Amino acid sequence: MDEQTRFKLLYGGIYDVNITLTKCYSYGCLYFRVSVGNQSVDVKACNTTDYFPGFIRWIEAIAVGVEECAFVADEEGGIDKKFVYERGRDGIFIIMNYGDKDELLVAPVNTKQMVKAFYEGLRAFATSSIYDRRSWEGDRIADRLLDAKFLPDSAAEILDHMLTLSVQELKELIHKVAPICLPFPDPGPCNPPAEFHEVLFSNPDQDNPGKTIDYLGSFWYWDVPGEYDSWDVEAKRKYLIDTMNEKAPWEDEGTIFANIHSDIIEQWIDKEE
Repeated sequence: MDEQTRFKLLYGGIYDVNITLTKCYSYGCLYFRVSVGNQSVDVKACNTTDYFPGFIRWIEAIAVGVEECAFVADEEGGIDKKFVYERGRDGIFIIMNYGDKDELLVAPVNTKQMVKAFYEGLRAFATSSIYDRRSWEGDRIADRLLDAKFLPDSAAEILDHMLTLSVQELKELIHKVAPICLPFPDPGPCNPPAEFHEVLFSNPDQDNPGKTIDYLGSFWYWDVPGEYDSWDVEAKRKYLIDTMNEKAPWEDEGTIFANIHSDIIEQWIDKEE
């Protein structure tokens, strides 16, 4: 950005900030657009390098009055974006390529409007028609149960069915839809002894035609409390609902946008000037 363009942007007025989800892919990546006036920048995020908790902390730093702060969005294979905020008479908001002095976006902003726009905009990702919850957040146990062809079609019916099962039957059901597995068994000091082993797949044995080599997995059951069978129905129901909302094992997981919450930000937004 040349100096003349930068000068016009800095002294052309105060601009509103907007953030919008634009793409969400099945492999756990999404794109969002940050717009300020006529300027906009597209930013990538992947659930394997989920940076949104850090993004929220950056917004909180602005809310508590930090004079200057920056945040880097790791685009995992793309060109990382650096978000910069400078407090003055008006706030100055900048986005640049990380490690590059060239600014992609620069504008004077109303600080409270910007903080509110980022905070509420991220939470709104969860209700966007573009948003693919399972690809970004990862499967929950409930998703796996609902996918199972041998179970009822609704979560309520599945819950009623699970209420009829014993501890061991529950362990076996959850194992069937969401196994906890270490593919090539090597218990080691960091892994508990496997409760049992299963064949994951078989390959032809090149040295012995007609025979196969089995590749085992080490498995553990879901940790259902041993005293579960003695609980009353309401206690079992609460436990099962909590379990169904748990992440399925080994799922990459991104920020649950619907659950984003910050007392720091909300109290500052609500505070009278």
